[in-house]
Amino acid sequence: MQVETCLEAYENAVKLVSDLPQAEYRVEAFRVLFTRLLDDSEGRSSVIKQRDADGPGKGTKSHTKQRILELRQTGNFDKPQSPQDVSAALKLAGFHHNDADVRMTLLRLAQKKELRRVQGGPKAFKYVRP
Repeated sequence: MQVETCLEAYENAVKLVSDLPQAEYRVEAFRVLFTRLLDDSEGRSSVIKQRDADGPGKGTKSHTKQRILELRQTGNFDKPQSPQDVSAALKLAGFHHNDADVRMTLLRLAQKKELRRVQGGPKAFKYVRP
């Protein structure tokens, strides 16, 4: 990867998120945009851009599981994430899912060992890459 490409992606991502009022959203939006811009500049298509290419799997009612797994592939679960964090990341990626669907999907992914569930506080859990 060339330094010019990185700098250009960085500058574009900074311009795109500079108007967001809340700092925590700016940081997450920057991370997502910077990753996408780098992927695009290297000729790779972003995992999230491929999200709807095949449509939902046979028998599935929503894309929630597929999109959460895509977030895992992009490194979103390298640090423990609460269900609210996951919902926010999905919204930043352009997907608006019901919070109850996200929580239930995270629980099912943890039961299938695709994510690990860790204690995040009293009566609260976070999810991380296994």
